[in-house]
Amino acid sequence: ELQALNRSKLPAAEQQLAMLEVMKRFGKSLIKQGAALEIDDLSASYKGSKVALKGSFAFKQVVDADFDAPIRLLKKLVARAEIRLPLALLKDVSGQLARRQLAPRSAEPSFENEVADAAESMANVVIGKLVGGGFARVERNELRMAIQFKGVLSTDGQTLSGVFTQG
Repeated sequence: ELQALNRSKLPAAEQQLAMLEVMKRFGKSLIKQGAALEIDDLSASYKGSKVALKGSFAFKQVVDADFDAPIRLLKKLVARAEIRLPLALLKDVSGQLARRQLAPRSAEPSFENEVADAAESMANVVIGKLVGGGFARVERNELRMAIQFKGVLSTDGQTLSGVFTQG
């Protein structure tokens, strides 16, 4: 169908709209048949540290009417993901934020010490809130978070209330 549209003599704008409709029908068909998106490794590196995501995303028991009600469709999403964030990366980003925040005082002799102290404090607050709240854990010098969505969003078994409810 896409090849036929590609060969058609339709104006480019009409051809693009028609192709989009074909792709939407195809996507809906995949979702209704239970296709899943599996991510083995989605990662990004910064200064030698790598943040990584691994997981799967699928919809369960979708019917045509669900596409007319996005919230109802979203409630049928079943997703899980594991996120790994090296503590070194978190500390490096905290350092960059601290450097920007303290930039007006960059001429002072104590500037680098203040940046280091502020960066450590920021990183510790983030780690403390995530780990202390039960949303993440520290393993092998990484902040790790297991995220699940089955009508309700949870991280490391801790439900984030008020996001969505089963229904």
